[in-house]
Amino acid sequence: MSDSTHALLLLDLIAVERPIDVDRYAALDDPAWDALARMARQHRLEPLLGQRLDPDCFPGPVAARLMERRRAQAMAGLRAAAELERLRALFSEVGIAFAALKGAYLGRAAYPRPELRPLRDIDILVPRDRAVEAWRLLDANGYGQIEQSQGSQESALDFLHQMPPARSPATGMAVEVHFRLFHDRERGDGYEPSEDPLFWDRLVRLGEPGREIAYPSPTDTLLHLIEHAAYGHGFDNGPLLLSDIAWLVRGGAIDWPLFWSLADRAHCRHGALLSFALTRRYWPSVVVPDPESGPGSSSVPQALIDATALIMLQDASQRKDLKLSLQTRLRRRSGELSTFVLRRLFPSRLEM
Repeated sequence: MSDSTHALLLLDLIAVERPIDVDRYAALDDPAWDALARMARQHRLEPLLGQRLDPDCFPGPVAARLMERRRAQAMAGLRAAAELERLRALFSEVGIAFAALKGAYLGRAAYPRPELRPLRDIDILVPRDRAVEAWRLLDANGYGQIEQSQGSQESALDFLHQMPPARSPATGMAVEVHFRLFHDRERGDGYEPSEDPLFWDRLVRLGEPGREIAYPSPTDTLLHLIEHAAYGHGFDNGPLLLSDIAWLVRGGAIDWPLFWSLADRAHCRHGALLSFALTRRYWPSVVVPDPESGPGSSSVPQALIDATALIMLQDASQRKDLKLSLQTRLRRRSGELSTFVLRRLFPSRLEM
């Protein structure tokens, strides 16, 4: 069985609504199961894989690994909740507003069970003018800068979207202080959602009164997921994007006119249409209204959907060229190809 066949089977197996031909996985031998499990592990899909099939469907070692990973993710969710409470207490003392991003919100408010949405770290967003202060506050409270991410906080403001990650002394989790949602500073003629006061007005707050944690609204979270995956990573950060979108949209809280307005302002429409086309392949019941005008879901070529599905599960050592090709196609559709190619060939002195 080829890597691409493994990838397509795994995508089917983690999709709640995708019909599965039992013969496709019943015929797998132990090496094939090992390859499938290795792919799931690399892309943090083990909890989703484990909850889709009866444990008896897996070889013993694979079933045990999936069960262990699910328990580990449940514990990670508890550590994340404790870490967010610790951050809330620290930042509230000095009046720094923050919002917890992506997995922290999705596991709590979108997925049916928190352990189905693995967390590697805690991402928080603070206003840009408080970012260095926020990082120094963490440093003063024992959050050590992770060695492989050396660099000054002031220089990060100039060309990155986050401060250097730090390790929590209490939970051991990595904490990333973001001061931008978008990776690309030139996207949408420099548009950055967090610089819009209305973004902060739309925050949602969850938790006990007086101890609530703030999160971007479902609409802003959806746009962030798509910009991060499609344009920041060229879809090589894995297919959790699809379950993220599916369960977020199923919650019914997306303001679709606002979403498409923000997506167009950020030049993210084509990445959004491709992301939604992929999601509907595996979650057919997910309803995403097309924009009122301009390109819609029918504009996404089937060949691009097929290729992107494979890119999502490419081995890290093999996906660089595929990622560059996909980013090029997305930017060609957005009228940004020449700028993108020039930046790849001639990065700025600051970036170098």
